Amino acid sequence: MGIEEVVFVPAGRPPHKSNRPLASETDRLEMVRAAIEGRTHFGVSDMEIRRGGPSFTLETLRVFREKRSPLEPILFLGLDNLAQLPAWAGIDQLLQEFEVRIGSRPEGREAESIEGIRKQMGPDVATKLKNSVVKTPLIGFSSSEIRERCRRGLSISFQVPAAVEDHILKKGLYRSNLP
Repeated sequence: MGIEEVVFVPAGRPPHKSNRPLASETDRLEMVRAAIEGRTHFGVSDMEIRRGGPSFTLETLRVFREKRSPLEPILFLGLDNLAQLPAWAGIDQLLQEFEVRIGSRPEGREAESIEGIRKQMGPDVATKLKNSVVKTPLIGFSSSEIRERCRRGLSISFQVPAAVEDHILKKGLYRSNLP
């Protein structure tokens, strides 16, 4: 895609996840750092954590544009996030100001997701997002499944980098809500 660097930005306080327990901001930041350690062209930013308060993607992209000019940031998100997009703060401005790429897995569920966007946001937005789909490798598990395995005390080996697994186990993350 001609991208110079991929920067991961752990959310300070994601407004759409306020009803479920999360790992601390520090733990999430450390897990990203551990996951990308030694990988060229990958970086991490703690800007949303330092900013405090709810994290809004539009604000973050604007800061990146300002600080990294003339490079224009591109928002890359998974197909699983597409259904939540209409509820994002400033989504209309975000779609006007920034390029968005949607990572789609080989099973091809993007058509139904794009149809949902068309119904909620209109055909122009749906067409723009449909043209932004990028095929990504199939990964047979989700972050929700990984957290659930941790909660139940099951192994997550080979589902996350070893350094991330070590951090989760050492800190006892995602085990706080045992039945």
